[in-house]
Amino acid sequence: MRPHCIVPLVENIRQVTPTPHRIIFVVGDDESEALCVKANVDFYRDEGDTWGHRLNRVAQDIEEPYIFCGAEDVSSTRTGCITRFK
Repeated sequence: MRPHCIVPLVENIRQVTPTPHRIIFVVGDDESEALCVKANVDFYRDEGDTWGHRLNRVAQDIEEPYIFCGAEDVSSTRTGCITRFK
């Protein structure tokens, strides 16, 4: 996760997701961790690995019934369209 993408992505998720939800980032550096704290979102800290391995570790540790895994460079609209951050 590139740190500068955290806040815009959190804002986008909160704007387009009216139902209760939990935002979780997998981070591997102090800057990203600090931005997650600032944005009031949960995070898992690790030292890195492949994207798949990192997400599988998180999925095994949470109890949410649904998981949406997305990339840091996309955003959604209320109609579900995906756009790229510039």
